[in-house]
Amino acid sequence: MKKTARILAVIMMIAIVAAAFVGCAKQIKGTYKSDEGLKYTYTFDGNKFTRTWSMKVFGTDVSKSSTGTYEIKEDPENSEKLVIIFTFDTNDSEDEATTVTQSFSEGVVDGDKVIIIGGTTYKKQ
Repeated sequence: MKKTARILAVIMMIAIVAAAFVGCAKQIKGTYKSDEGLKYTYTFDGNKFTRTWSMKVFGTDVSKSSTGTYEIKEDPENSEKLVIIFTFDTNDSEDEATTVTQSFSEGVVDGDKVIIIGGTTYKKQ
């Protein structure tokens, strides 16, 4: 009986430590904007994001937003790099959420905080 109790106690401790690490997942906070190509803006809050793109069409601003959740993880193909996994919310035209995985890094460029998603640089606003 004592041996079973010890084994259960060890299993419980491992579960608690694992849960603590899951709660420490890397997250981004704030709004980041790209000036390359289509003008994308990402707003991150907790594990949720909103992605908005905008452009001018015949002098009129056109934009569209998408929402969903994201997760930043170690790249399964290269443990020295990170990826960001976007899961877009479903909408009326899709049956299931769409998941997209892109390379991810962050840093400072010319004194501005930036994130780089799929090779595109987004500056914090």
